[in-house]
Amino acid sequence: MTEALDAGNATADFATVQNAKEGFVTVENGKAGFAIAKPVNVDCSIAKQAVERKMNTKCYRAWPLVGRILLSAIFIMSGVHKVFSWNQTSEQMANEGMVMIPLFLVGAILCEVGGGLSVLLGCWARVGAMVLIAFLIPTTLIFHDFWTYEGQEQQMQMAHFMKNLAIMGGLVLVLSFGAGPISVNDRSTVASPSTEPSQ
Repeated sequence: MTEALDAGNATADFATVQNAKEGFVTVENGKAGFAIAKPVNVDCSIAKQAVERKMNTKCYRAWPLVGRILLSAIFIMSGVHKVFSWNQTSEQMANEGMVMIPLFLVGAILCEVGGGLSVLLGCWARVGAMVLIAFLIPTTLIFHDFWTYEGQEQQMQMAHFMKNLAIMGGLVLVLSFGAGPISVNDRSTVASPSTEPSQ
């Protein structure tokens, strides 16, 4: 048996239903009708704040520092090694047909040590990353030109070539996003929030 109900007068108890995705809530003890639920704007600020709090934990803040240490170590060590192996490095550069070797060798040491420390400490890290990328491009093309070799030597030079490309990829990330937390620039930004984001 069916019974017609007047949608304007009949009342019923309704349990509160929450659908965050669609943004609907129901009216408790409201009148049955065509407007049991009404659309509302979902406030995402609470969820957003929760995510931000999670991402700002000490563990999360430490990861950029770990990345900068791993990324900069090879440059700093290589630059220091060139200082103590000056003659050997000069010989290697001469074998590649380079000229003005002392000038370029000093420049290489300054780029590697200076740029590496800049990325490591997060002090003008974007500038340091740009310097290291500019250093890596000619270095990779001159010293790891695998296309001029054959056999096992070609495979080894290709591995060095691809390694340098991977390092450049990491430097591009630093160039894009900066040093991140736990850095010299991060401290200066916190000290003076009115200034623009640091390099």
